[in-house]
Amino acid sequence: MNPPVRVHYELPALRLGALDYGAPFAGAPDLLLLHGMADLAWSMHPVAERLRDRWHVRSLDLRGHGESDHPGAYGLLHFVADLVALVELLDLAADGRRPVVVGHSLGGQIASQFAGLYPELVRALVVAEGIGPPVRLREANPEERRTTARGRVDVLRSAAAHRLLPDVAAAAARLRATHVGLDAATADLLADHGTRAADHGTLVWKFDPRTRDWLATFDREAIEERWGLIRCPVLVVTGAAAWERWWSAQSRSAQSEGWVDVDTGEVRRRVGCFADVRHVDIPGAGHMLPYDAPVELADAVDAFLTERAHG
Repeated sequence: MNPPVRVHYELPALRLGALDYGAPFAGAPDLLLLHGMADLAWSMHPVAERLRDRWHVRSLDLRGHGESDHPGAYGLLHFVADLVALVELLDLAADGRRPVVVGHSLGGQIASQFAGLYPELVRALVVAEGIGPPVRLREANPEERRTTARGRVDVLRSAAAHRLLPDVAAAAARLRATHVGLDAATADLLADHGTRAADHGTLVWKFDPRTRDWLATFDREAIEERWGLIRCPVLVVTGAAAWERWWSAQSRSAQSEGWVDVDTGEVRRRVGCFADVRHVDIPGAGHMLPYDAPVELADAVDAFLTERAHG
């Protein structure tokens, strides 16, 4: 297949980058892919490749990531606003057309908030490891919630900067050390597309380190309330080993802030917030589904869309 075409969209608030996989036939329905925090459009490439024969797939660089602008404003609704603007710019909801939106992690949070706030603009929704982080034992205590909020304020007022990388090979090695399910070829691809030149021959990641600030706007109650307003079919995909392979092993905040495993009962509760939902749990896969299980993720999405969102 031909490689995707690099495109840029001039939105009112910023310039948004994307990979356009082209329409496989005239009038092909639209599908938008949204990556996770610190990733880029290429992170969703394995999924895009398996869906492009029936859908006009566009994989977006979220604001502050990849080839998109770094506006410095990274609240969850900033990302939603970009998605609304893109749908309007491309006229994706005209004449009964509505796009399918597939999001991983942060992308899943954005996609589900978009679908809840603008249900008339979405044909179907896929949320891949995007129903939120593990719970905190202390969340029910107002004093502890204040402590958590103060910690978020500390993050917002602190400096954010990338560590320098000597070369692309070192960047790929760091990706593989962090993401144990990532194969070498994909790591090389992501390192090549995901870094830019810095000082004295070094490299840095393309994403703005301040994109972490979106976590300060995370409001579980409001998020779950909007899930209940979604009217399109929803597929929720989770990784059965997400806790072991990501949250507990990789996230310092999971340890320092007292997070605990999202047990099956909590997953069922969150999934149950959606009115029309199917849940697929991929055995052995961690939080990074596009890295750990791209084929299984794409197959789950394809089966769901074939049944529930025909083009």
